[in-house]
This record gives sequence, structure tokens and C-alpha cells, in this order.
Amino acid sequence: LNVEKWKYCSGASSSASQNRFVTLTVTPYSFKCNKLRIPLRFTRVNGINKAGKITLLGQDGVNWSVHLVKDSRWGRMRLGRDWRGFCEVHGVKIGESFVLELVWEEDASPVLKFCNKLK
Repeated sequence: LNVEKWKYCSGASSSASQNRFVTLTVTPYSFKCNKLRIPLRFTRVNGINKAGKITLLGQDGVNWSVHLVKDSRWGRMRLGRDWRGFCEVHGVKIGESFVLELVWEEDASPVLKFCNKLK
């Protein structure tokens, strides 16, 4: 069962262009605890597996440096401090979702570019 789950999460059947985008939802829990989880499938497919700094690129071209934190022993990653300010500037409120696009080079730290807010 675990092997099958890993194969599904590996994204082998998905195209590379689809794997660049991730939709995140600001929940009351994520806002209160200041923890915005990134889907495990997205991080695994794109090789995002180390805690550290990550850059959020706003629509206005401003870079926001945010902590990327490993949230569990299973490898789930989340955005740490400062993501709430990024959401506030882009008008994303509790209960709303937004789309980020991964734009990075293999040697650099990840950059997630704000694409749009969903209602």
C-alpha cells in the first residue's frame, strides 16, 4: 500500500508544467497557528524537501522572504512566519484560496510567484 501511495505522489503521469502550480487555502486554523501547509505531492514532485528560506514573489514584483518548515516526519512542508503579510497585501482572506507558480532553478532556493486569488 505504501509503495502504491508513493507512486501516486511521484507525479510520474503528470506533465511538468502542471506540477509548477499549487493552490493554497487560508483556513482559520492556518491563520491562527501561522502555519500554511503546502501539499506533500507538490513538494515531492518538485524536489522541495529542505527547510530554510523560500521566496514569495508578489504581483507587484516585491520579494517576500518566508521560512519553509518541515512540519512532520513524513516530509510535509509548510510556510512559517511572514506568509500572512503576503496574503494580506494580495487581498487573500480567511476561507479564500490562491494559486502560486514555482519558478526556480535547480541550484537556487524555490520561488513561489503569486498568480491569482480564487473565490
